[in-house]
Amino acid sequence: YAHTTMEDLNTITALVPADEVGPPPAKKGRESTGKWKGYDSKRVFKKEWEERYAWVTAVPEDPTLAYCKICGKKIRAHKGDIEKHQKTKRHLKKQTTSDILADLIPISCGESDLAINENLDGTKNNDIESNGDARVVPPQAQVADGQQQIIYFTESAVDSAHQAANSVIDKLVEKYHQRRLDNLKIEHEAILQLYKDQLLLSQRETQSKVEADSEKAQYERDEHEARLRFMQEEHNARLKAIEEEHNAKLRAIEQELVFSQQEYEKKMRLLDVQLSSMK
Repeated sequence: YAHTTMEDLNTITALVPADEVGPPPAKKGRESTGKWKGYDSKRVFKKEWEERYAWVTAVPEDPTLAYCKICGKKIRAHKGDIEKHQKTKRHLKKQTTSDILADLIPISCGESDLAINENLDGTKNNDIESNGDARVVPPQAQVADGQQQIIYFTESAVDSAHQAANSVIDKLVEKYHQRRLDNLKIEHEAILQLYKDQLLLSQRETQSKVEADSEKAQYERDEHEARLRFMQEEHNARLKAIEEEHNAKLRAIEQELVFSQQEYEKKMRLLDVQLSSMK
């Protein structure tokens, strides 16, 4: 028998008499177990995520969102969503670009984040799913007069760094496209050469087949001619044999005629002798 625990005893309910029947007790919700245990759809950003993921930070006005400092994108403050966003192509591409600009462009997303973000190209973006290069810049109205010059030089440095990075990226993209074009040319030439080889092989196979058919036809013609010659020789031999047999029969008939004529002459002479003797 299995051992009974205190939890099992607590779940045992007393029998209710028939005359005391009332509404059934409310069912207790099933507790989540496994990886979904303690799941809450309204989870907030955790500070330890900033230590584990250096590229993510909290959004002060909405603790249920997290901000990607590389993509300038707001995502849900779920660990699974953060790890999923980390593996996207857009994030990996932006991360490569930000590695190039790490010493030139400061990436900032602090307590001064607003609902509307400003990109480096001057466009505004307030979409949490945007993939643009959003960098949160405090409005000019909220900055003290003594900091206007600092902001001006910072924006100039960012613009120059952005232009330098764009030129580097353009060169890399041009080099990539040129290499891709060269590879496509090589593949095209290889495909053309393959088609030429296949055509040449097909022509050779066709030529070999034609030559084989020609040789076969010539052999059949030679064989037919040999048969005709053999039949002609056999026919001539038969005709010659028939002619020789006919000549032999004629000679035998002639000899019989000569022999009969001699016998007739001999008998006639004998009759003449007898007649003369009788006279």
